Amino acid sequence: MTTLALPQPGGRIGWREPSAGTSDVAHRLLTKLVGIIEDAARSATGEQRLRSPIAHLLAGAKESRELAQHGDVSAPTEGAIREAIALIESLPAWAPPPTPIMENDGAIGLEWEVGPGRFFLLAVDGTGRAEYSAILGVEGEHYGTTNFTGGMPADAEVLLARLLRG
Repeated sequence: MTTLALPQPGGRIGWREPSAGTSDVAHRLLTKLVGIIEDAARSATGEQRLRSPIAHLLAGAKESRELAQHGDVSAPTEGAIREAIALIESLPAWAPPPTPIMENDGAIGLEWEVGPGRFFLLAVDGTGRAEYSAILGVEGEHYGTTNFTGGMPADAEVLLARLLRG
């Protein structure tokens, strides 16, 4: 028997070799299905959706560097830019693209706002630390700090999912 398990939010699509006793036809169908899913993940709803936030992030970082020359703000470090790009690229497929925000202290925030009193902000500063804050309407306010290890922090992903669920 061939089965397909869909990933949980934040998971990755993957497959295992069919177990002994499966037909060659089932194996070929599974291989074709994996190719279709991987192509869809790289389509306009996959990688393409992340180009705009990365472009806005880079433009904002450039503008912050110019403002920093006048002493108005601190420019984001290369480490903060790398972490923010890694965070955007690691977003789950179900997450809409965030709005990048250059913070005055050189950190880079990624914001999702879905209406009055409902937002989520996740910020990185190039030091391996991520800070998040969320207001989820009647569910209240949530704040935290966690280590940034190159991907979406689990606590932050849960809060983003709760925000988007409404």
